[in-house]
Amino acid sequence: MVRDNIPKIIENNWVKPDYYIADNNEYKDELFKKLLEEAKEVIEEKNNSKNLKEELWDLLEVFESILKLENIDISEIIKI
Repeated sequence: MVRDNIPKIIENNWVKPDYYIADNNEYKDELFKKLLEEAKEVIEEKNNSKNLKEELWDLLEVFESILKLENIDISEIIKI
């Protein structure tokens, strides 16, 4: 999974990045794998507040991507 315009950054260094764009089903599967991966990293950093903040940001980013993909407004989650 690629974020933060990484392919463009690589291209700016005169290297052609190797990537493809997943279809919606594959993207969804990968997002949920990434959610689990990021949750594990949060747990691993529970005693390191600097790293914990970074890992929580990563987890939040994946969470927001899932909300967007599923067309769920965060207010629906908060209401529950």
